[in-house]
Amino acid sequence: MTTGTETLTPAKSARSMRKSTIPFGYIVAALVVAGLVVVFVATASGGRYELDVSQVATAPEKFDGKNLRVRGQIKEGSIVATSEGGRPLTRFVLIDESGHELPIVSRESPPDNFEGGKSCIVEGKYTKTGEHGEVESTRLTMKCPSKYEAEGGAGKGADDLYQRYKQAPADPNAGPKS
Repeated sequence: MTTGTETLTPAKSARSMRKSTIPFGYIVAALVVAGLVVVFVATASGGRYELDVSQVATAPEKFDGKNLRVRGQIKEGSIVATSEGGRPLTRFVLIDESGHELPIVSRESPPDNFEGGKSCIVEGKYTKTGEHGEVESTRLTMKCPSKYEAEGGAGKGADDLYQRYKQAPADPNAGPKS
Protein backbone atom coordinates (compact mmCIF):
# COMPACT_ATOMS: atom_id res chain seq x y z
CA MET A 1 0.00 0.00 0.00
CA THR A 2 1.24 3.44 -0.87
CA THR A 3 0.63 6.57 1.06
CA GLY A 4 0.36 8.88 -1.91
CA THR A 5 4.01 9.57 -2.29
CA GLU A 6 5.89 7.90 -5.02
CA THR A 7 9.51 7.06 -4.81
CA LEU A 8 11.52 7.86 -7.89
CA THR A 9 13.93 5.35 -9.17
CA PRO A 10 17.03 6.69 -10.95
CA ALA A 11 15.55 5.69 -14.33
CA LYS A 12 12.26 7.48 -13.62
CA SER A 13 14.10 10.57 -12.36
CA ALA A 14 16.21 10.84 -15.53
CA ARG A 15 13.17 10.43 -17.79
CA SER A 16 11.18 13.12 -15.98
CA MET A 17 14.14 15.52 -16.15
CA ARG A 18 14.57 14.95 -19.90
CA LYS A 19 10.93 15.75 -20.53
CA SER A 20 11.09 19.10 -18.70
CA THR A 21 14.30 20.54 -20.18
CA ILE A 22 14.99 21.95 -23.65
CA PRO A 23 17.86 20.26 -25.45
CA PHE A 24 21.02 22.34 -25.62
CA GLY A 25 21.15 22.04 -29.42
CA TYR A 26 17.78 23.78 -29.75
CA ILE A 27 18.98 26.68 -27.61
CA VAL A 28 22.13 27.11 -29.73
CA ALA A 29 20.11 26.92 -32.96
CA ALA A 30 17.66 29.54 -31.69
CA LEU A 31 20.51 31.90 -30.78
CA VAL A 32 22.12 31.47 -34.21
CA VAL A 33 18.81 32.17 -35.98
CA ALA A 34 18.20 35.23 -33.78
CA GLY A 35 21.69 36.51 -34.59
CA LEU A 36 21.13 36.06 -38.32
CA VAL A 37 17.81 37.93 -38.11
CA VAL A 38 19.51 40.84 -36.34
CA VAL A 39 22.28 40.97 -38.96
CA PHE A 40 19.74 40.82 -41.80
CA VAL A 41 17.58 43.59 -40.36
CA ALA A 42 20.61 45.78 -39.65
CA THR A 43 21.93 45.45 -43.21
CA ALA A 44 18.59 45.52 -45.06
CA SER A 45 18.88 49.28 -45.57
CA GLY A 46 22.14 48.83 -47.47
CA GLY A 47 24.05 50.66 -44.75
CA ARG A 48 22.34 53.98 -45.53
CA TYR A 49 20.56 55.65 -42.71
CA GLU A 50 19.27 58.70 -44.53
CA LEU A 51 17.44 59.26 -47.80
CA ASP A 52 18.50 61.49 -50.68
CA VAL A 53 16.36 64.49 -51.62
CA SER A 54 15.64 62.85 -54.99
CA GLN A 55 14.18 59.74 -53.33
CA VAL A 56 11.57 61.82 -51.51
CA ALA A 57 10.96 64.36 -54.29
CA THR A 58 10.34 61.74 -56.98
CA ALA A 59 7.98 59.55 -54.89
CA PRO A 60 6.23 61.88 -52.42
CA GLU A 61 3.20 59.59 -51.96
CA LYS A 62 5.48 56.85 -50.63
CA PHE A 63 6.61 59.03 -47.71
CA ASP A 64 3.38 60.91 -46.90
CA GLY A 65 2.82 61.04 -43.14
CA LYS A 66 6.04 59.17 -42.36
CA ASN A 67 9.03 60.16 -40.28
CA LEU A 68 12.19 60.27 -42.30
CA ARG A 69 15.77 61.40 -42.34
CA VAL A 70 16.91 63.11 -45.52
CA ARG A 71 20.19 64.65 -46.58
CA GLY A 72 20.88 67.38 -49.07
CA GLN A 73 22.37 70.80 -49.50
CA ILE A 74 20.68 74.00 -48.34
CA LYS A 75 19.69 75.94 -51.45
CA GLU A 76 21.37 79.34 -51.63
CA GLY A 77 18.89 82.15 -50.94
CA SER A 78 16.11 79.82 -49.76
CA ILE A 79 16.41 80.48 -46.02
CA VAL A 80 13.55 82.56 -44.60
CA ALA A 81 13.77 83.04 -40.83
CA THR A 82 10.75 84.46 -39.00
CA SER A 83 8.96 83.78 -35.75
CA GLU A 84 5.57 82.37 -34.94
CA GLY A 85 4.08 82.84 -31.49
CA GLY A 86 7.44 83.98 -30.14
CA ARG A 87 9.20 80.84 -31.41
CA PRO A 88 11.62 80.69 -34.33
CA LEU A 89 10.28 79.51 -37.68
CA THR A 90 12.76 78.75 -40.43
CA ARG A 91 11.83 77.72 -43.94
CA PHE A 92 14.39 76.57 -46.47
CA VAL A 93 14.84 74.18 -49.37
CA LEU A 94 17.11 71.15 -49.55
CA ILE A 95 18.49 70.32 -52.99
CA ASP A 96 20.60 67.53 -54.45
CA GLU A 97 23.11 67.39 -57.28
CA SER A 98 20.32 66.51 -59.76
CA GLY A 99 18.32 69.65 -58.96
CA HIS A 100 15.54 67.97 -56.97
CA GLU A 101 14.13 70.20 -54.23
CA LEU A 102 12.47 69.49 -50.90
CA PRO A 103 10.91 72.26 -48.76
CA ILE A 104 11.71 72.14 -45.04
CA VAL A 105 10.00 73.87 -42.09
CA SER A 106 11.82 74.04 -38.77
CA ARG A 107 10.33 75.40 -35.55
CA GLU A 108 13.60 75.16 -33.66
CA SER A 109 16.57 77.49 -33.62
CA PRO A 110 18.92 76.46 -36.43
CA PRO A 111 22.51 75.40 -35.64
CA ASP A 112 25.23 78.05 -35.57
CA ASN A 113 26.76 76.98 -38.89
CA PHE A 114 23.38 76.92 -40.68
CA GLU A 115 23.69 78.72 -44.02
CA GLY A 116 23.02 78.29 -47.72
CA GLY A 117 25.29 75.98 -49.68
CA LYS A 118 26.08 73.69 -46.75
CA SER A 119 25.16 70.03 -46.42
CA CYS A 120 22.44 69.21 -43.94
CA ILE A 121 20.58 66.20 -42.56
CA VAL A 122 16.94 66.84 -41.67
CA GLU A 123 14.87 64.54 -39.48
CA GLY A 124 11.13 65.02 -39.37
CA LYS A 125 7.71 64.14 -40.70
CA TYR A 126 6.94 64.46 -44.39
CA THR A 127 3.51 65.74 -45.34
CA LYS A 128 2.38 65.74 -48.96
CA THR A 129 0.31 68.79 -49.79
CA GLY A 130 -0.97 68.94 -53.36
CA GLU A 131 1.62 67.81 -55.88
CA HIS A 132 4.54 68.37 -53.53
CA GLY A 133 5.07 68.28 -49.79
CA GLU A 134 7.36 69.46 -47.05
CA VAL A 135 9.23 68.10 -44.08
CA GLU A 136 8.30 69.42 -40.63
CA SER A 137 11.76 69.18 -39.10
CA THR A 138 12.33 67.91 -35.58
CA ARG A 139 16.12 67.96 -35.87
CA LEU A 140 18.68 69.66 -38.11
CA THR A 141 22.22 68.36 -38.28
CA MET A 142 24.83 70.23 -40.26
CA LYS A 143 27.39 68.18 -42.10
CA CYS A 144 30.52 70.25 -42.24
CA PRO A 145 33.70 69.53 -44.18
CA SER A 146 36.67 68.36 -42.22
CA LYS A 147 38.12 71.04 -40.01
CA TYR A 148 41.53 69.81 -41.04
CA GLU A 149 41.19 70.36 -44.78
CA ALA A 150 43.25 73.11 -46.35
CA GLU A 151 41.45 76.05 -47.92
CA GLY A 152 40.78 75.57 -51.59
CA GLY A 153 40.33 71.82 -51.73
CA ALA A 154 39.43 68.65 -49.98
CA GLY A 155 42.10 66.29 -48.82
CA LYS A 156 44.98 68.73 -49.19
CA GLY A 157 45.38 69.49 -45.50
CA ALA A 158 47.58 66.55 -44.61
CA ASP A 159 49.70 66.91 -47.76
CA ASP A 160 50.21 70.65 -47.21
CA LEU A 161 51.15 70.10 -43.59
CA TYR A 162 53.59 67.37 -44.58
CA GLN A 163 55.16 69.58 -47.26
CA ARG A 164 55.45 72.53 -44.88
CA TYR A 165 57.31 70.53 -42.24
CA LYS A 166 59.35 68.65 -44.81
CA GLN A 167 60.62 71.91 -46.29
CA ALA A 168 61.02 73.82 -43.04
CA PRO A 169 64.69 74.32 -42.17
CA ALA A 170 65.73 72.41 -39.11
CA ASP A 171 66.85 74.54 -36.18
CA PRO A 172 70.21 73.12 -35.09
CA ASN A 173 69.89 74.81 -31.67
CA ALA A 174 66.49 73.33 -30.95
CA GLY A 175 66.72 70.45 -28.54
CA PRO A 176 64.11 68.21 -27.06
CA LYS A 177 61.53 69.99 -24.97
CA SER A 178 61.21 68.92 -21.39
